[in-house]
Amino acid sequence: MAIGTPSNSRQRRRSLKALLQLPALFPRTVSFTPNSHGQPVAGISLPEDILHEILQELPASDILNLCLCSSHLRALLAPELYRTMHLRSSRACESGLNLLARHPELCGHIRKLALRPNYYLAWPNRDSAVDEVWVAKMVRIIAPGLKKLKTFDWDGTEMPSNTLWRTLRESCPELTELYTNVGFESLNPRSELFNFDDLTLFSLSVRHGLPDSSVFPLREELPPALWDMLLTRCPNLTELTLCSFSAGQRIFQIDRIVEGDWPALTSLTLGTFGYNADFSLASQPPEMPRFLSRHPRLSALRLSWNFRRWMSPDEDAAFQLELPQTLEEFSGIAQQLPCLGWESITTIDLMCEPLYSTRFIALCDALKAMPLLANLEIWVHVEPNMAAYAAFLRDLCAATPKLEDLHFMCTTPFGKKPLSILARALRALPYLRAFALTKGHRYADETMRASAVRVFRAVAGPASQTRLEQVSVRWARAACRNHLKQEGTYARVAPSYSGAEIDAWERGLRAVGGAFERKYRFALTSEV
Repeated sequence: MAIGTPSNSRQRRRSLKALLQLPALFPRTVSFTPNSHGQPVAGISLPEDILHEILQELPASDILNLCLCSSHLRALLAPELYRTMHLRSSRACESGLNLLARHPELCGHIRKLALRPNYYLAWPNRDSAVDEVWVAKMVRIIAPGLKKLKTFDWDGTEMPSNTLWRTLRESCPELTELYTNVGFESLNPRSELFNFDDLTLFSLSVRHGLPDSSVFPLREELPPALWDMLLTRCPNLTELTLCSFSAGQRIFQIDRIVEGDWPALTSLTLGTFGYNADFSLASQPPEMPRFLSRHPRLSALRLSWNFRRWMSPDEDAAFQLELPQTLEEFSGIAQQLPCLGWESITTIDLMCEPLYSTRFIALCDALKAMPLLANLEIWVHVEPNMAAYAAFLRDLCAATPKLEDLHFMCTTPFGKKPLSILARALRALPYLRAFALTKGHRYADETMRASAVRVFRAVAGPASQTRLEQVSVRWARAACRNHLKQEGTYARVAPSYSGAEIDAWERGLRAVGGAFERKYRFALTSEV
């Protein structure tokens, strides 16, 4: 389970404490009965809405621990514990699906089932192998009990068989949200996947990590049956994803998207776009502006671009979009950011390609037109000119004064000096609470902990208004699995900033000795 922000952790601890104190708060609703050892066990009877609100703040581990206290609590909390089954590895798929097959009564609690067999993001160790035909078979076995299933998420090496989709459609009357990916196998034009009606969420993507087969792969036509399902039988879509995460292997032709009319659509993810073989720009369809104007409730738009081999053009008419005034989240490239009209934007993701110095000024000008911007992810190519780099950071922070969460990625050499310049610039962000750094790794670099301490101390200067709560550091290296060598999260836990203690969680690959993971606490003032 990923470590949350310090504020979330404190909130969860308070919620657990509140739940354990419920007998004192509601004395008339609590009865005590002896267990097998003669000890009194609390029986809690609360309005469901109050209990639900408390449980929403608890991590699954706390709910599980409460379930182990008594059979009464286990029966009371089982619907929350099994509401979401997220099986993130082959081993988790094997154990989780076998559990559900042995205890079919648990299936009735599941609202979301997510399966990650042979998971490509398993790190630092490779996921063990599992037969995905067996995984699909087990889902078919438990499907009759999944009466409340709303969301099914498949992320395997290939799309599962037709039989699974047909079984889910016939057995799960509340199923309205589908995620699936494809690998190397061609899409079956008569797949049972395309026979669903009235979906509210649909996601079809090409799996991450497939090897490149061509610099310019041909765009793959999607089956007419898929378009018929989306365009005519799913009028209530709220989220739609049609994209490729392996643009060197497979890319979908998605021009028919502009025929869609989904009044409730709030989230749209499309791509990949990039260069054609003649280096013309293969971008969104020309009818895209009109399509967007028909969807005034759109709040999240993500356009995936592939510029890994060549830099994107400085300007192109295809980049410019007139977006709904309700848009809050955008992912794409810097050239798509206008200078006017994005007053509602709170989140920007510019991780498609590195940002070079020639585009710094235009980017800062565009960000100034987003007064509500709170979350920014940016990939920067840091060049040797430290003065120009420092000036850019000052302009960037001045353009984003309400920033709360910043992810800064740099895959060029990034040592102590550029990090110190970056950390000092963060002082100009009084609302910043979380900072993440992804950097290229060299063996001479300082430790992740030293980098985090450097950031914490830099923003704690006498002239700083920033009260940074969390720093994350990731070391990227092409030779490592998933290009990640190590990562660490460092969260401030003490109320006094000057005397802060830091909760540290680190994992990664050692130069010798394999993988490691550790958690510990240290005093910031003790660091030299």
